[in-house]
Amino acid sequence: MTLANRHIHRGLAFAAGLGVAAIPSVGPFLALLAIFTGRLVILRSDAWWWGSAVLLGAPFAVTGHLAEAALTMAQVLAVWLIYRSAVEFRQNARSSTISNDIGAGLVVGLAITLGLGLRHIGEFRFDVARTALDAVVWNTHPSVFGHAILVISALVALVVPSPRLRALAMAIGAVGVVFSGAREAVWAWLLIAVGLRFAGRRGTKWTRVAEWALIALMAVLASGLPAWFGLGRTGFLTDLVPPSSEANLFRGTEVVNGDWWYPLGVEFSGHEATVDGRVSTVFDVTKVSSDPWSRLQQVVTLTPNETYTLSALLHSTGETSPGFDGWGREAPDSPSVNLATTLRDGTHRVTASGAITAVSSSAVELGGGWELAIVTFRYDGSRPLTWYVGVVPDRSNLTGVTTSFAELQLVASYSLLPYRPGPATRGVTDLRTSRFPIWQEALAAVSARPLFGWGPNGFPTAVARLHPDEVSLRPVAAHAHNSFLSALVERGSVGLLGLVLLFALLAIRAIQQRDRAAAVVLTGVLVLNMFDSTFLSGAVIYPLAAVMGWRAVGRREVAEAETGVGSAVAVRLALALADAAAGAGALSV
Repeated sequence: MTLANRHIHRGLAFAAGLGVAAIPSVGPFLALLAIFTGRLVILRSDAWWWGSAVLLGAPFAVTGHLAEAALTMAQVLAVWLIYRSAVEFRQNARSSTISNDIGAGLVVGLAITLGLGLRHIGEFRFDVARTALDAVVWNTHPSVFGHAILVISALVALVVPSPRLRALAMAIGAVGVVFSGAREAVWAWLLIAVGLRFAGRRGTKWTRVAEWALIALMAVLASGLPAWFGLGRTGFLTDLVPPSSEANLFRGTEVVNGDWWYPLGVEFSGHEATVDGRVSTVFDVTKVSSDPWSRLQQVVTLTPNETYTLSALLHSTGETSPGFDGWGREAPDSPSVNLATTLRDGTHRVTASGAITAVSSSAVELGGGWELAIVTFRYDGSRPLTWYVGVVPDRSNLTGVTTSFAELQLVASYSLLPYRPGPATRGVTDLRTSRFPIWQEALAAVSARPLFGWGPNGFPTAVARLHPDEVSLRPVAAHAHNSFLSALVERGSVGLLGLVLLFALLAIRAIQQRDRAAAVVLTGVLVLNMFDSTFLSGAVIYPLAAVMGWRAVGRREVAEAETGVGSAVAVRLALALADAAAGAGALSV
């Protein structure tokens, strides 16, 4: 090979790594096709990949979604093409510097991905944050970014031969998952980082020290201990820092563009104004639905046998009758838990049903058309309640009516406390109230259509069909927040079989070759998808296929048994999945 050709091949290798990390949903095609010079030979084992594509796509076809079925099968075939191309390229690569060139491109691409992702941060609101990292406010939901940056950084650390680049990749991934706020991504990062340290990875003394220092820092950050010193954690989806007894249970009440607001039949905007002598953020809420409970709401958690006081400053004009409205259900088959108030002509009336008892309600005129509305109630349920509560612009069936509110507050108290802005964190208190209700609804949807599922967007479709009276009262999750449950809901047991087969095909060589490092990364991906559904996202599965294909070619001996290679693979795969499921279950507990 001439010097010029060598430089061209090294440049293409660098571009391959850059494409996989920087543009994970498109880069693998362009990068691998650019450097792939051999011819792809069809093997008998490729039929398993095609079978996975059919199993994942067929349920959509059966439920009448032919276009989505074709796209699903095309995506799985793309995963197969990327995997096989990576295998062929690794087998045909003759340059001794190819791994370094690809690794350098991967690290640069990872840094680009981090930079592009952090551009979606809307602002930093240190004035309403409980801790410094709580001040991060995202314009879009950041969980997919957090999962993608974690998987790509772990894959980079898996591929690059340089210990320094490996440590740098994990550091970039740590920054990404911390700022994304996806708590499950932080724990998966720790699992992968610690696992790689015990997977026989080489490194200098200083790189090992740096890796352990980063692991220690992330462990302390995830534990919540820095919150006592004002450093804290970013707004994790399942926050474990318990609020004080006098804390405002609403989140980001001074932040208009926070993703904790759920407009239910309303539109809203915000601005700053002086209210009762104080500069506050004012929310202007306009009804677009005729439902009298249309509201701008948040989700909070009510503790059994606790008394709460709900308050806000309200400003309305004409014959408008604003108020508060809250709705929840302890279990799918239990009575609803409602609280509804109406403010009209200076009188604040309240009604309650279910496990809520109204204690008192009142209103205080403040001047300038503003009134302070207050209601105290007690929750007498037997378990913590996920409750959807907010401000109603008008109790009538009219639309286009606007009411302004400020200083929204819910505290565990028998009386009104001085207003404190809600901290800019996302999510509810624990898995029991943030994930378990969704998983219970997903299981109900699966029991209704177990074989082929509900089709694309199956979870909200199933909830709307099974609980039509609740869709207009609360926000419905877009998916089941678990890749396997999502597959069951949307594609039924047939689609779940296809998903498991696809994961097994990506993991089979790592199991056969006892590739502990690759197994660690795959376990981390599995843990991530126990709490969210990002496995089939192009930003996750395409880089995963490329790197697993690259790792599939090596000098490691393939595991065998007396009954043959197939039996050994099946047994080891079953054991690996059982271990991963046990670990994920322990983590959730």
